[in-house]
Amino acid sequence: MPQATANWMITRTSLLTRLKNHADTASWEDFCDSYGRVVYGVAMKAGLNGADAEDIVQETMIAVARHIPQFRYDPQKGSFKSWLLTIARSKIWDCLRKKQRERRFDPPPPNDSSETSFLARVADESQPDLTAVFDAEWERGLFEAAKEKVRAS
Repeated sequence: MPQATANWMITRTSLLTRLKNHADTASWEDFCDSYGRVVYGVAMKAGLNGADAEDIVQETMIAVARHIPQFRYDPQKGSFKSWLLTIARSKIWDCLRKKQRERRFDPPPPNDSSETSFLARVADESQPDLTAVFDAEWERGLFEAAKEKVRAS
């Protein structure tokens, strides 16, 4: 894990360039280790369970792989972080909508149930600020990277 946290410091344009080569497994592992944690954390905070959050990470990474050949990183137009958030947000909302559709066909919980339904735990789509959640997860990653760097010295 120390190596992955050390890679958090900045969006490396060299890594983004290497990702265009789908056969570069080391770069893809580096990317997935670093950015997958952020996507996972955002999905969990959006109300998904661990398995669904892992699916969101996988779907996000697949979408990045599909679109990275055409992606042109230009900090003047926008950050890579924003592009990644846009993809992850779309995957999260798709999952939440699917859960809501499935929920319509589930029988209602028993009256004495102490469990909270999935929909009760899901934030309203118009309410959550996934950008703020994403930024918080990003900052947490930066903090972990800094801690790891201090420990290594």
